[in-house]
Formats: sequence, C-alpha cells, structure tokens
Amino acid sequence: MKLLNSFSPVMLPDVWNGEHVYFCRIAFEMAKQLLVKYGVESYIKYQGLANILTNEFEQDIDCNPARVQLRPGEQVLVALYYGITRLEDNDIELPADGHLVFFLVLPFARPDFGEFTPRRRVDQIPGDESESVSLEE
Repeated sequence: MKLLNSFSPVMLPDVWNGEHVYFCRIAFEMAKQLLVKYGVESYIKYQGLANILTNEFEQDIDCNPARVQLRPGEQVLVALYYGITRLEDNDIELPADGHLVFFLVLPFARPDFGEFTPRRRVDQIPGDESESVSLEE
C-alpha cells in the first residue's frame, strides 16, 4: 500500500473516468494494521517524518520524494503531520506540539444522491437570470 504525506488530484490517472475520491479518517492502529497486511510502499517526502513513522509503525518507512501516480481503483494511506514545530531530518519522535492524522483514500464510482442529485450547476452570479448548464445533458 502506498504511504503518502499528502494527496493531490494530479496523482489520479486519466482512466478513472468519473470516479470520485473519498477520504476516510482512520485511527493509528488501523493504519498500522493496513501497512502490516498490505506492506508499505513509501512516498513520504520528508526524512524527519519518515523517521517518526518508522518509530511509530515499528517498521522501515523510507524517505522517497518521487512523484506518485495511482492506478485505477488503488487505495492509499496518507499520514499528515500537524504541528507548529518544523520537522528536521534527524527527528525520530513527534515534537510536543505535533500529532499525526491518518486518512485512507478510497476511489468510488459517482454516487447516487437520490432526490438530492444536483440537476443544475451552480455557475451563476446571484441575480443573474442567464441559463445554467444542465447536468443531465
């Protein structure tokens, strides 16, 4: 499973064809279980964060600033560092003001919102009577 420190839509391949992306916040223990079960392919861009994750997960997490390109339907784990203190390359523990948050990023087909499915785009300035483009066209 790819382990990232950020996520961007440019990581999505063109062949996703209308799929959406869902971010599911998960607990540290769930993140650890996923990496044990599926293995880890690290794309952590910062050495300090890679060191801290190695310590926290009790397995080697490499620093790898390579560009990420996801395969269609691929799920990834994102580890976000929140804190005022900037991480240094030799850090091995979180600073007192820092914490980690984990997200499982899941692709899925376009959802059906039932009666709440938008029928028109919100592309008008309030008060503008010009026609909007229909989503059903």
